[in-house]
Amino acid sequence: LQFATLTPTTTPSAVASSLLPPTATYPTFSPSLKPSSSTPSFQPLISPSMNLAGPLPPSLNLQFDPTSFMEFLLRTSPMDEFYMVKFFKYREMALYEDGRMTTLTGREAQAIYENFLLTEIFPTVGAEVVFSATIADPIWDHATIIKYPNGVMYLTELTNPEVQNQMIHHRAGVENGYIAATKLITKDNIPAQLLQTPLENPPFPPSDTDPSFVYIDLLNFQSSALYENDTPLLLAPNKSLLSTPNNNTTGREAMKLFDDLSSLRKSEFGIRIAACFDVAVTIEGSNVAIDEIRLEMVPSLSSYIEMLQLPDSDQIWKHQEAALTDDSYYVVSS
Repeated sequence: LQFATLTPTTTPSAVASSLLPPTATYPTFSPSLKPSSSTPSFQPLISPSMNLAGPLPPSLNLQFDPTSFMEFLLRTSPMDEFYMVKFFKYREMALYEDGRMTTLTGREAQAIYENFLLTEIFPTVGAEVVFSATIADPIWDHATIIKYPNGVMYLTELTNPEVQNQMIHHRAGVENGYIAATKLITKDNIPAQLLQTPLENPPFPPSDTDPSFVYIDLLNFQSSALYENDTPLLLAPNKSLLSTPNNNTTGREAMKLFDDLSSLRKSEFGIRIAACFDVAVTIEGSNVAIDEIRLEMVPSLSSYIEMLQLPDSDQIWKHQEAALTDDSYYVVSS
């Protein structure tokens, strides 16, 4: 059993129903649709100055060590749920540390471990897979988000001897990965326009050659926003006022300004937020400084490209460029 077969959790609408208010609904995503052949052109349009090829990931240690985030786990209350966000790159062929011969692919070896967790462990600790998708990216193959009721339940899973034994399949199947413990950002901190009911007929609807997809942002904020000197930018929605941002603006403040300015424009093209997460502790890939992870549903690649062609889009997106470091990254589901 691979995560891809978990039909209820492979759609953005399922993510939305698990993470966000029941009054909000979200676009339907079909995992069977493949990325458009024009997908590579999507990258430079998002943020021309960003290192989208990214430094991710270097050589990572897949020996799971709970010490670095024990404090986080133990300070969570019984009702303090959190989310494990995982990105994996599979080995072409499984490589077992005990030297056993095998014809399993890396994906198949990882599936053995996942099947064990899904059937034997998650029901006992109250864990739930809320998102799972194949990634159209040269660095990662798969993304998964798992909700845990609290840190103690996760620690119960992690210290289970059978889980420790089964992790040999995980290490055999996965070449490298990024794993973080995160907290869900509440809807009050997400622009309201991006939580609206999705458009029934977006301006550029999905098709077989230009399908809908999930756009996953991994954001690292500058301590101080890096604006070009004396460059006037749009500072308020629906206004032509241009001004130079304050030199004391933080990266998070610049990102909020970007969100405020871009949310109405995104919503008009049918883009919606599924969930946003604050990274509390990084477990694997610790040298990659990610502060926040976002999931956005996009009706089609054409919708994003056309949105970026609108007047003042270059002004709006410069706030995002100023807010983020080169460690920021994004991936697209397939």
